[in-house]
Amino acid sequence: MELLLPHRKVGLDTSLNLQERKVFINSLLEEEITFHSQTMTVEEYFRYTWNKNSTKTCLDIIGYYLTKVEKDLEILSHTKEKEMKNGSKRYTTFSSMDMESQIDLGLVDLEEN
Repeated sequence: MELLLPHRKVGLDTSLNLQERKVFINSLLEEEITFHSQTMTVEEYFRYTWNKNSTKTCLDIIGYYLTKVEKDLEILSHTKEKEMKNGSKRYTTFSSMDMESQIDLGLVDLEEN
């Protein structure tokens, strides 16, 4: 599975357990990038560009990665990727997940809200 961040493409290791995945994603979100001549973290970039389709897709893939634990999941199929971009009733995407579910999965820190 791959994630296209604003500054690079990242392979997502599906053999990691949930805690390892969360640590990995948090490290990605803390990486610094330059956007509009400003240095910011990837997380700040996502907050700034929340309404862009590319940001929603990245967050949906991150949410999918954090919630799927099948051992045989190596890549996100083109069909799944297309469904996530266009909206799907078969897959719960990060952008359509309610706040309670995000908190339950540990995707949102209670102290931030």
